[in-house]
Amino acid sequence: MYNKLSRPELVARLNGETFKRRTLSFYRYVNIEEPEEFRNTLYLALDQLQCNGRIYVAQEGINAQMNVPEHNLDRFLSFMLRCLNWPIRH
Repeated sequence: MYNKLSRPELVARLNGETFKRRTLSFYRYVNIEEPEEFRNTLYLALDQLQCNGRIYVAQEGINAQMNVPEHNLDRFLSFMLRCLNWPIRH
């Protein structure tokens, strides 16, 4: 599971979008017992949400720089909060 598109293809795809995106950067120190499995779960879920960016996954946690469609932002945040056992703060 990895990006198979070239940079020009990705730029063309972004230029054709009719929605806005939000850029997010975050990290979380959390024990991830199976980083490769966790990474694959993230990849599949975030691909469905049309997210772009990078998430570095290691046993001690994650570091992410993401670009998320605004219409999927709530779904993205909810998914990440569940995955990382983050408490929801209002």
